[in-house]
Amino acid sequence: MVWGLYAARARQANRPLPASLAAWPKWEMVAAAIAYAVWAAALPASPLGAFSWFNQAAAGVMALIASMLLGVFAPVFASNTLANK
Repeated sequence: MVWGLYAARARQANRPLPASLAAWPKWEMVAAAIAYAVWAAALPASPLGAFSWFNQAAAGVMALIASMLLGVFAPVFASNTLANK
């Protein structure tokens, strides 16, 4: 999904498609996977609720912390984005 959006933006900017692995938006892909996993864990009916170590309130707090940290570190790691060019 992230690659597809990135490729569409590249096409709109008349840039070549990120076909090689080196041109892929790696930070965005990793950040999206982390954000999705944390969001899914924070849902009220999360499958992680079956585990005794899982705490729903902590999952909500982790979603807030992960969102903040991903936003803080995005400018550091996302140097290959189309927005920066």
